[in-house]
Amino acid sequence: MDRLVRISGNRKAHGLPSSTVATRLSTGDWPPADHELRVIKRNRKVVSGFLQTAQQNLPGLFFKHYLTRPSLFSRRAAKRIWRINWSLHNQGVPVPRPHALITGNSGVWFITEAIEDAAALTERLADNALTPGQMQTVTIEATRAIAHMHSLGVIHGDLKWGNILVTEELTPVLVDLDSARQRWRVSARAGAKDLARFIVGGLEQGLNTAWAARICSVYCETRVLSETTIYETMRPVVRRISLRHQRRYGRRPVSLDTDPEYPPNDNVPNSK
Repeated sequence: MDRLVRISGNRKAHGLPSSTVATRLSTGDWPPADHELRVIKRNRKVVSGFLQTAQQNLPGLFFKHYLTRPSLFSRRAAKRIWRINWSLHNQGVPVPRPHALITGNSGVWFITEAIEDAAALTERLADNALTPGQMQTVTIEATRAIAHMHSLGVIHGDLKWGNILVTEELTPVLVDLDSARQRWRVSARAGAKDLARFIVGGLEQGLNTAWAARICSVYCETRVLSETTIYETMRPVVRRISLRHQRRYGRRPVSLDTDPEYPPNDNVPNSK
């Protein structure tokens, strides 16, 4: 039997999508039927997409359904993801607002608000939806969000460009915090390693090392850190990530040592 572990908002306010989930659980109307789910990603471990609500005027809900057997480990991991998402949201980091956490025989369901009309940063770039100036603005704002997250003691763990949504208002939103970890503090070295994944995404999209240096500068301004320390820490990490991407995905090599030899947006494969 599935059980509601966490929920946001007022459970008795039945106009809220979160209380709709609670009501369905209390009446045994869970898990949702296939026709109620708009799946956008599926593999052997997780299914994610949008939960269709009967009331059209309610905000949409996004779900991640972890296809795992109920266990103490999976329940603890789910609670960790909820706790980190809720903490970041409450402290102003742009992440989706958590709505409900459900565990039980059907697996683990993590439900958040849907970010309407948003697309991954990779998709915005592939569609030529951003001008060079807008790209600079979005990536700088994303960097400030990453720095804010790190200042709160959270490491994301997977800052690929596919995990950064961009709204129609060009606001970046950090998503997919499955690998996130809460620490007492994020050191300069740990923060640089997390940021390096974001830097690799930009370099693989055709942005150059001048852009990377600007991102490093913004990050250090936000956290009051040494640019030299952060940049030099990222240098070998960027090389390692790039080498791994070359082997796995056949991508072009990138580094912080020299400018890429290809122009921006020159059919560079999207960052995973």
